[in-house]
Amino acid sequence: MKKNSIPNRWLLVSIALFVMFLTGMDLHAGTPHYATGTVTYSGGGFPSSLTFSAYIVSRPGEILTQASAGCSYNAPTGQYAVQCGTFATAWTAGDVLHVDVDDGAGGTASGEVTLSNEVYDLLNLIITPPTPSAPVIGTITQPTCAVATGSVALSGLPSSGTWTLTTYPGGSTSTGTGTTTTVSGLNPGTYYFTVTNTQGGVSDPSDDAVINEQPTTPEQPGAITGETAVCQGSSYTYSISAVPGATSYTWTLPSGWSGSPTSTSIEATAGASGGTISVTASNDCGTSAASTLSVSVTSIPAQPGAITGNTPVCEGSSNTYSITAVSGATAYTWTLPSGWSGSSTSTSIEATAGSSGGTISVTADNSCGSSAARTLSVAVTPVPAQPGAITGETTVCQGSLNTYSIAAVSGATSYTWTLPSGWSGSSTSTSIEATAGASGGTISVTANNSCGSGTARTLSVTVATTPAQPGTITGETTVCQGSSNTYSISAVSGATSYTWTLPSGWTGNSTSTSIEATADASGGTISVTCLLYTSPSPRDRTRSRMPSSA
Repeated sequence: MKKNSIPNRWLLVSIALFVMFLTGMDLHAGTPHYATGTVTYSGGGFPSSLTFSAYIVSRPGEILTQASAGCSYNAPTGQYAVQCGTFATAWTAGDVLHVDVDDGAGGTASGEVTLSNEVYDLLNLIITPPTPSAPVIGTITQPTCAVATGSVALSGLPSSGTWTLTTYPGGSTSTGTGTTTTVSGLNPGTYYFTVTNTQGGVSDPSDDAVINEQPTTPEQPGAITGETAVCQGSSYTYSISAVPGATSYTWTLPSGWSGSPTSTSIEATAGASGGTISVTASNDCGTSAASTLSVSVTSIPAQPGAITGNTPVCEGSSNTYSITAVSGATAYTWTLPSGWSGSSTSTSIEATAGSSGGTISVTADNSCGSSAARTLSVAVTPVPAQPGAITGETTVCQGSLNTYSIAAVSGATSYTWTLPSGWSGSSTSTSIEATAGASGGTISVTANNSCGSGTARTLSVTVATTPAQPGTITGETTVCQGSSNTYSISAVSGATSYTWTLPSGWTGNSTSTSIEATADASGGTISVTCLLYTSPSPRDRTRSRMPSSA
C-alpha cells in the first residue's frame, strides 16, 4: 500500500493547488481542506465498495459521508477524500478528524488525523477482514470399480462475494460463489480445505476427508476353520478372516445341510451326508474365487435288531441276552430291570435276574450319540414260597395210617414230602397218606416249580406204644337188678383213656379207670380197654357178672 501513497499524495496536492488557484483563497481556518488516504485490506487489495463517516471529534454531531459535497471513494485505487470545508461549522487547524469506514461485508476500520494548514492531511486505513468459517465436510464419494478418484462435498462457504478454496496437501485453488461446492478428482489420500473470502480472510482448516483406494475384486478368502468330521443333525460354526474390500460373502453347504450365514461365519446344521463347504467374497467389482473345506458326516447308529434271550426266567438265574452288531456303533448301552445285575458295552450281556421282571433295553452308540432303544419284556418266575402249616396228627400209633396236608402254594407245580425213617407214603400233591413207623420224627414238605424248591415246612410227630392189657376188674359179680355198683382197674402205663363196655341193658359211662354201673335184669360181661387215641388192637379185660334177684 505504501507504493500507492506517493503518487496519490501528489495527485491530492495538485487538486488542492488547483482549487486554491481557481478560488484565489488562502489556506486558513474554515476554508476548503481535504483529509484523504487509501483504504486497504490487511491481506492486500481494496474494497470494491465502501461507505465512510467523518466528524470533528469536538463536534460529533456534524457528520460527512462519501455522499457529502466534495467527498468521494475511488474503488479501483482505494482512495477516499473528505472535504472538511463542507462541515457546517468551520474547521480550524488543530481540530481532530475521526473517520470510520465499512466495506459492507463485515470489514471495518477507524482512524483519526489532526487537521493542519497543509494542502491536505493524510489518513490511511487498513481493514482486517472477517475470518470465514472453516468449510464443512459433507458427503464423501469414494472411488468405484469404474472410477479411480473420489470427491468431497463442502458447505459453509462464504455467502457473499467470490471465495477462493485451497485444497491440501498440494495447495491447489479454485474460486466460486455460494455456500456449497464439490471438489472432484481426488486420488486416494487424506485431504483438508481452507477458504479465503473476498476481503482476504482465511478460514481455519476443515476436518479431514479420507478418499479410499479404488476397490478391486476381492482376493480368495483364507482357509475355512471348523470341524471336518461332524455328526448328523448337530450344529457347527465355520468361519474365515475378513477379506479386504469385500462387502458380502456367499456360503454354500453340502446337500441336505442348513445354515444361517453372518458375513464371515456360518452356523451350519449337518445333514445325512458330507461334502464341501465353500465361501466367496464379493463387492461391486465382482466375486472372488471360492475357498473350500471338505467335511464328512457320522450318523447316529440305527436302532438295534431284536434282543434274543430267555423270558421268563428264574429269580437269581444267569441268562445271556444279545443283539446283532449295528453298523457304525462303537459301543452299546444295556439297561436291566430293577434288582437285576450285569454290565456290558458289547452286543451281549450276562444278566442275573432279580425278584421281579421288567424291560431289558439296549442302544447302539458312537461319538455322535445313541440310537433309539430296542427293548425286551422279561418275566421272572420266583421259587415258590414256604408252604403253610402242615395239618395232621402229631402223636400216632405205630402202623396207623394218617393224612397230612397243606394249603396250595401259589406258583408251585409239585410238592415234595419227606417222612420220618421207617414211615411209608408218597405224594406230589398238597396231601399225603402216611403209615407210621416204629418211631417218630419230622414230616416236611416243599413247594416246587421249574425254578426250584421253596423253604421246607415241617411237623414233628411222635409214635406212641400200644398200652398193655388192663389188670383184673374189681367189683361185685352178683348184683341186684337196679343196683349201682363200682368196677375199677389199676391204671395202665401209656394209656390215655379207657373204654368200658357193660352188659345189655346196663347203664354207666366212663373213660377213666373206674365206672359206676347200674345193673339191669340180666347179667353179662363187663369189659374195659385202654387206648392211645384209637389203638388198633386194644387190650380187653372182661368180667362176667350176673345180677342177683331183687
